Amino acid sequence: MSVLIYGVTYKPDVKDIRGSSAIQVIEQLVKKGVDVKFHDPFVDEIVLESNVSMKGVKITDELLGSVGCVLILTDHIVIPVDKIINKLYVDKKYALELNRAKIFFTCGSVFQYPVLKFYEAPAC
Repeated sequence: MSVLIYGVTYKPDVKDIRGSSAIQVIEQLVKKGVDVKFHDPFVDEIVLESNVSMKGVKITDELLGSVGCVLILTDHIVIPVDKIINKLYVDKKYALELNRAKIFFTCGSVFQYPVLKFYEAPAC
């Protein structure tokens, strides 16, 4: 299972990741064995609690074809919704995987699809 996280800063359109809930979400996903990639137009690299460094990726058609889902955790004004709209959902298979991992997100979405339990991501 592979996930692309869009936005890792603590609020939209800034470079600051201090106190970012997105980092916590990434940490939890990595601990559960999820292949996590991130893109943020303001951040090139992050360092996780485990001192693992992650470099941001460029959003390409190839990348989007390889991930199961895109989670928007920081809604930057420059978000390329037209490129990622096909991946902005949680299908049944992915929801079951999240349920097994006991990680859910409480985020509003363009689809008004409530996905919630266990883990809140206030950066949404």
